[in-house]
Amino acid sequence: MEEINLLENSDLQTKEFSDDFQNEGVCKFLFKPDHYALFCKLKELVDNESSDLDYIDISTQVIDLNPQHYTAWYFRRKIIRVNYFENETENKMEFLREELRFVRGICERTPKCYQSWWHMRIIREWLGFDIEELKFINKQLKSDAKNMYVWNHRTWFIRKYNSIDSDLFLKELDFVSKIITEDCRNNSAWCYRNFIFTNLKKMNRLKESDFLEEVDYIVNWLIFAPHNDSIWNYIISFFSKIMVNENFNKETLIKNLSFEQVPKNFKDAIEEIYVNHYDSCYQVVYIKACMAYEEGDKDFVLKAFQLLQGVDPIRRFYWKWRAKNLKI
Repeated sequence: MEEINLLENSDLQTKEFSDDFQNEGVCKFLFKPDHYALFCKLKELVDNESSDLDYIDISTQVIDLNPQHYTAWYFRRKIIRVNYFENETENKMEFLREELRFVRGICERTPKCYQSWWHMRIIREWLGFDIEELKFINKQLKSDAKNMYVWNHRTWFIRKYNSIDSDLFLKELDFVSKIITEDCRNNSAWCYRNFIFTNLKKMNRLKESDFLEEVDYIVNWLIFAPHNDSIWNYIISFFSKIMVNENFNKETLIKNLSFEQVPKNFKDAIEEIYVNHYDSCYQVVYIKACMAYEEGDKDFVLKAFQLLQGVDPIRRFYWKWRAKNLKI
């Protein structure tokens, strides 16, 4: 076997492990003998705090067998950091680009492997900003548009490098709108949209017209899919964290969530959905209760919480508790 040959040719002295050592413990791992020898070699290298570049192949082999092997990735980064990142060498950038290709290959093979995505983040930091990173992310999202590891990497990249390209956040709005159009129930996409708008507000890049356009966007999708949990969660976040008066100081059912200043088309949409789906869409009942609470219609709020116990039976005790603790 290739792994065994590499181990035999290594200068590192390998400890002899008895059969008892391999089989001890409550939960036994079933390793092939050559794989077991490879993992033992990695353990010894880590214990000896080795950082020789020659041993990077050991991590490559372990990762090939088990991409989730955290220690192998840690050991690999240590070797790269000592031999390339902390020391200026002629082929430093070339090596890091090759490492990026390697880890991308692992991410494509096992797209939900946290360890490989984290490793790629570190390598990207060492290489610096490159807009081509988004092309790789787009490719992964085409394979699985709900892969949280891909979305997390995209979120990190945009947050990390928006100071280099000030229009990154604005460009991302078009991208995420396209993803939502393809699947309006993609919760990851709605969460990402919330991330974009939240940061645009912090950067003071939003005009009043932008807020109104986003409300129109919300209304259109709300009418299209009124039972979509993702958009209801987005509504609560949007109106409580993004479209909110900084001096807001009023008792509401949801902290900082006020519908007092929302456009009429949104209120009309809520009314339409409530009339048509009050007996099946608990979200619209709750939002309607929030609106009524602000308007001082406490009788409707109590009726709404009573209705919610039937419409949303899984949380019936929660709604009962909310009604009992309602500040009248």
